Amino acid sequence: MITIELPPTINQWQKTVALSANETAKLELMRQATTDPMFMADLQENMTVFAGVDAEWWEAIQ
Repeated sequence: MITIELPPTINQWQKTVALSANETAKLELMRQATTDPMFMADLQENMTVFAGVDAEWWEAIQ
């Protein structure tokens, strides 16, 4: 079994791995998304729908 420890922050990750400008921009958008109320509301709604569909799918298998 291989265990890989990742740095806890994006800044430390960027220091550890050479990221392209595009990758850095994507990581920054991901960080910002957690503080965007509209994004978080959409995420919550989609996760709720997914949970319902997932439960139905598992019920159909059993």
